Amino acid sequence: MSATQRIELKGNNIMFNFNSFKEQVMKEYDLGNSFKKVIERIEEYDGEEKVEELERSLREIDSILKEKRIRIEAAENYLNYINDCISERRKEKDERLNELRKEVSLLKGEGGIKRKKKDIEEPIKLKRLNSNNTKKERIESKDENSIKNKTLIKTEKSSEREEDEEDEEFILNERMVKKYEKMFEENEVETIKDNVKYLMTWVEMNKMRILYDSVIDGSNYEVIFDKIKKKPNIYVIIIDNNDNVFGGFISHSIKVLSEKEEENIDIIEDNNHFVFCLYPSNDERTTMRWIPKDYEEDEEQTEDIDLLSYGGDIKIWSKNEFIISIGNFYRGWIDIASIGENCSYNHSLYMVYQGMNQSCCNGDGTPFSAERILIVQMGK
Repeated sequence: MSATQRIELKGNNIMFNFNSFKEQVMKEYDLGNSFKKVIERIEEYDGEEKVEELERSLREIDSILKEKRIRIEAAENYLNYINDCISERRKEKDERLNELRKEVSLLKGEGGIKRKKKDIEEPIKLKRLNSNNTKKERIESKDENSIKNKTLIKTEKSSEREEDEEDEEFILNERMVKKYEKMFEENEVETIKDNVKYLMTWVEMNKMRILYDSVIDGSNYEVIFDKIKKKPNIYVIIIDNNDNVFGGFISHSIKVLSEKEEENIDIIEDNNHFVFCLYPSNDERTTMRWIPKDYEEDEEQTEDIDLLSYGGDIKIWSKNEFIISIGNFYRGWIDIASIGENCSYNHSLYMVYQGMNQSCCNGDGTPFSAERILIVQMGK
């Protein structure tokens, strides 16, 4: 009787239909060339004098099958776990989105979302100033229709009072400019040094101090928060692994750490918020800044998500893979990880800032690492 038909292993009371077993194994498992060789060796057997060799071959098959079964079961269990997580996450997002839609619908029914109307400048491409000029220079708006003395950014102490008063002109203090240029030069941040006049002029403030520097203070979120909490008028400046320099400004103070729950992130309305890119004085590109878009309130033109994604902010996160985020956390933002970690990412920041190019602030879709972070407070 052939081994490929029916085999009786004497003394073990084992009856084995090899053809059926072979078809099942080859159908369910791809065991590779090594397994096929085992099959071929068994098929060559015909006679009882090689029972031990056959037993050894069968044990090899059993060992291979056990290993394959374990791996397949583990893979199936992991896939089932992932599918369960995806289903649960999708369910949570759907529920939250429905809640937000109901809230928006309720607000519309009560007369619409009321927003303060304000004059917003178009993105400004400033003419680079000569740092060697000893005269006091005044920066005027490029819009010919605007008031001559209107400065680039208006810091509102009392909007009702300022509507009745003429804006005071901002005078750039050249002595302070030189002082802070030297400060940044000593801290080996040449690009910031070359742009001190921009940083002052944008916010109408002549005083600066470094609250936080990752080179000195590290990149722990608790240290960052302790350095800047309750301090208004701050620039967050990022220097990446390609020497790009960019960041954001807020006039309000950060009072608490944030927890990154994508469905529930508060954005503080800050009329003075903007993002920017800084370039060295010898670069052909020009330093730029961008202010948030102001979405239309026309119900026929505005999606619910637009109402949620108004404005921008800066967050310091606790217990998260990122430590800082800048932008709007529904439609477009940029996440900054700890120093040296190549997972910082621009999530469509250009979608929420006026006139911003998609490639600005590392917006090309490639992860990058922050090599240095500075937080600078401005004052008058």
